[in-house]
Amino acid sequence: MTVVKPGEVFKFVARGRFTLPDPASENPGVEGATLTFGGATGGQTYPLPAAGWKGLGPHRDGSKGFRFKSDACKVVVKRTVVKGECKHDTGDFGPLPEPGPVHVVLAVGNDTHYCVECGGKATGNPDKVVKRFDCSLPAACP
Repeated sequence: MTVVKPGEVFKFVARGRFTLPDPASENPGVEGATLTFGGATGGQTYPLPAAGWKGLGPHRDGSKGFRFKSDACKVVVKRTVVKGECKHDTGDFGPLPEPGPVHVVLAVGNDTHYCVECGGKATGNPDKVVKRFDCSLPAACP
């Protein structure tokens, strides 16, 4: 699922089976990350600095995933879900309605990428919000 209200909020939830970043080599608490979304009408990239990440699991070691929190964004990476929400700045996404799917890429370090593509029929008022519920993991992830 993805929801975008231009200039207000971007949210996404991807469910599936995900490989967690290796805390020894791709730890977002050391490497940082970026969250990018976009469609045919534009998009936005949010930097997720290392200082905002916390490991989940015993002793916050990352064995159960990672969580990011800042004033603008919240992101969670677990084995069964990757989700996030960023407020205010949605970049150059728009004008609405958005004609195609919305792509989301969470990049941790150089090698770990989580990608989702949300298409299907738009719901809600297409002149104010983009909602897509038909989400899948694409065949290729940048």
